[in-house]
Amino acid sequence: YQRRVHGNESPLSPVQLLWLNLIMDTLAALALATEQPSPALLLRQPVAKQASLVSRRMWLNIIGQASYQLTVMLLMLYRGEELLEIDGPDHELHHSTMLFNTFIMMQIWNEFNARKLYDEVNVFAGLSRSKGHLVVFVIMMLFQIVAVQFGGAFMHTMPLDLYDWALCNFLGMICLPLGFLLRMIPVKEPVYLNAKHKITYSTRKEPTSPRERFKFAAEKTRTQIRIARHWTVMTKQGIKLGSAHSPPRTPSRIRVRRDTAARVVGGSISMRK
Repeated sequence: YQRRVHGNESPLSPVQLLWLNLIMDTLAALALATEQPSPALLLRQPVAKQASLVSRRMWLNIIGQASYQLTVMLLMLYRGEELLEIDGPDHELHHSTMLFNTFIMMQIWNEFNARKLYDEVNVFAGLSRSKGHLVVFVIMMLFQIVAVQFGGAFMHTMPLDLYDWALCNFLGMICLPLGFLLRMIPVKEPVYLNAKHKITYSTRKEPTSPRERFKFAAEKTRTQIRIARHWTVMTKQGIKLGSAHSPPRTPSRIRVRRDTAARVVGGSISMRK
């Protein structure tokens, strides 16, 4: 866009833009959507229907990664030949190839950050369940190598040496520690109130530390014990549904059973006949 504003030629060719769009949309969605669910999904808090599709944590990651990538691309665009010491008869083609390759590498490595939506520290956790992501990652890397080294006039590129490839990958891999630093920034998500059941839903992070997981498991166990205890009492009193010796289902017994269930879950749900 900056080059177009100043009346210069676009640094990326149409074929490069098509490949870039394929990486950022189709292949990225395929890599992230094929990951198998984990038991940690059951530990997440419910999300209210009023919650925004893009959370504040997502906005922080988007703005942080976009700021870094925009800074690197502008520096390479206007000062790349000087900073990278690019010279020779094909210095313009070499410059545009470095620009294209660096931007692609940043998108490929940033896809690992996109695997986590909350404050998870390790973005590679559970990667063994995401074989599709690994396959897509290898395919993108191999195609990028072929496009740069052998694309020629079709891809508007020229072969790069090992130093150039190492530099492009290094700039791309900086997205990983940058994502780690962004997740260390505390973000307070909005809290919504469900007026029907008086339950507060918060888009909090899932328990990750052993202490948080133990506390969550203990609370869940205590709730299950209370439910089992009250269910035993109701069974002895003949209130259990489907019992052969259960007394007639009078409105008073139905109300007692519903009030007991409401006390078990700790809510204040008022149920009508």
